[in-house]
Amino acid sequence: MSKKKLTEDELKRFSYLRHIPNYNKTDEEFKEYCQLTKRVGLPKPDRNSKVRPLHEK
Repeated sequence: MSKKKLTEDELKRFSYLRHIPNYNKTDEEFKEYCQLTKRVGLPKPDRNSKVRPLHEK
């Protein structure tokens, strides 16, 4: 995963959004998260997911 495409502020925001289960994100947060995941080359997130990323377990 290459996060070089993100600015420092975007990287901080992306990191913050990664720690919130998609189910608990607001619609605006989820939309922003989808845009950031696309930019870093991750698959499209599932809106109904309550699971945090594997590396955080």
